[in-house]
Formats: sequence, structure tokens, C-alpha cells
Amino acid sequence: MKLLIGERSKSISARIAALAIEYVNDLEHIGIASTFTDTVGKINSSEFDALLLDAILLRDRPLDELKKLKLKNRNLILVIMTDFDDNGFRTVCLNNGADFFLSKNENFDIILNILRNIQIENEENLLLEQVL
Repeated sequence: MKLLIGERSKSISARIAALAIEYVNDLEHIGIASTFTDTVGKINSSEFDALLLDAILLRDRPLDELKKLKLKNRNLILVIMTDFDDNGFRTVCLNNGADFFLSKNENFDIILNILRNIQIENEENLLLEQVL
């Protein structure tokens, strides 16, 4: 599985990466980006299975950029992570391509479970391709 972490905080990126390495089997690659522009560039240059994106990186960005990112990468699981719980912003993100919108502080276990489920789904798809 290939994971991209779009997070402005280096310490949070490092924490997420360390936990992903510890709890997700067969993690093939972890990319880290600290700006939205860098995140989009890395997504466009490589195929990632999941993007954990800090909501603050979307500040001052038209949310159609989020939608375009998802449309160009339909198989990408897009998880918006935030420190704030704003239902209006949550709804807008989910309507513009986000698969999940979670609190970094309260839902960290859920983020790890999402990554594990992506990995399991990838393994099942690989087995199915081998059978066919």
C-alpha cells in the first residue's frame, strides 16, 4: 500500500508515519507533503492508495480543487483530518470528494483502521486478479 500524508506539522506527519509503519502490514511507500500544492504534485506523479490530508491545507483553496483531485484519482481514499469539528466544512469536503472527515485527536484509531482496511482490500483485489 502507498500512503501520502499531506500535513503541515512535521511532528504529526512523523507520528502518523510511525504508527502506519507499526500497524499497517505491507506498507510499500509513505510520502509526506506539507502544502496542498506539494500534495497534488506528489499525487499526480505517483499512484497512492490513500491520502491523509490536513484540512488546514485547504484554507484559501477553492474546494473544487479537492473535487478535481478525487476525479483524477478515483481509487484514492481521501481522508480529511482536522483539529476542529465544523459540520458545515465537513459536509462541503464530503460533497467534494473526501471519503472521510475525521478529527486528528479523537479519531486516530479510526484513521489506522481505514488504512488497514485499504490494505486488506488491496490484498483481496490482488488475489482476485491472480485467480482470473
